[in-house]
Amino acid sequence: YKVTGVQTCALPISGAVGVGVSMLLFAGVSRISWGLAVTSLLGFFATMVSLGSQSEMQIKVENELRGRVMSLWPLVIIGGPAIGSIFAGALADEFGSTYTLLLFAGLSLALTAIVVLPWPADKSPEMNE
Repeated sequence: YKVTGVQTCALPISGAVGVGVSMLLFAGVSRISWGLAVTSLLGFFATMVSLGSQSEMQIKVENELRGRVMSLWPLVIIGGPAIGSIFAGALADEFGSTYTLLLFAGLSLALTAIVVLPWPADKSPEMNE
């Protein structure tokens, strides 16, 4: 999306790719020191997604609706990981944590590609038309 000539979608998209890649790396970690480094990287990219998507919403949503839309943010941030953790725990119990991480990393990257690839920069959907 372009707002005053700036590509505003770059931050959450880069972060989403980084999250998927970090999870792939974490699936192969066997040492605690490397695990700490990779989870730090994962946290950095997750913050990029969070900041970028919050900024996107604030820019795209009309002033009259911004408070209502932004009030849903805590629900998504708190509820989303809780629901995902239920599935991750069940899968890890059945197949092991490495395969579960690989699956979730693959899903993360696939969903990012589905959202990003079909929309060229000049034909992306605009909310404020």
